[in-house]
Amino acid sequence: SLEPVFNMLFYLFNIIFYGLGFVGLTVSVALASRGHFVTGIDINPKLVDQLVSGVPHVHERRLPEMLRRTLKDQQLTISTQPSTNHHRVVLIAVGTPVDDEGNVSLKALQSTCEVISSRLKRGDLVMLRSTVPVGTTRGLVRALLENGSNMKAGEDFHLSFTPERTVEGQAMDELISLPQIVGGLTPRCCERAVHFWQTLTDTAVTVESL
Repeated sequence: SLEPVFNMLFYLFNIIFYGLGFVGLTVSVALASRGHFVTGIDINPKLVDQLVSGVPHVHERRLPEMLRRTLKDQQLTISTQPSTNHHRVVLIAVGTPVDDEGNVSLKALQSTCEVISSRLKRGDLVMLRSTVPVGTTRGLVRALLENGSNMKAGEDFHLSFTPERTVEGQAMDELISLPQIVGGLTPRCCERAVHFWQTLTDTAVTVESL
């Protein structure tokens, strides 16, 4: 059960999650149900209105009740744009559609990173969860975040890739039972991401690179 019951050593995070598709919504609700304070962002106003009313757009067992409960308890806030509040943990799960010729559109990812870069502070943890071509986090995402923040990834802020692994229809169970795979720009980045995901699932599997 994803009830907000914790050991006193359990550290709660202030999280902002960009993209509320299947991945973004299920993970946001799961984290909020653990007691974290989550702000979910999506640029689709109709979707935001639907979610704020407590009606998910994906079919997952227990998700409707969990969504309504976390909204009521103010563990989860959903909006079309971030507030002025600062969030130490940033998760990205925006869409990266592929056309008929296999070309991936990274436009949403680029615009999201530009927004994030203007809000970054030293010590923040940024984790990419969107499905992207190999090298995207190390190249595009890192460059956008560094250029917009005037900070250096791996030194001033932490950067990690943590792929989604859940099967549609079983997400709310698998998010807490499956090991989370974590790759970081540096060992310290990886360590910070592992510490975060262990508040949701017991096991994290680290890999040698992003």
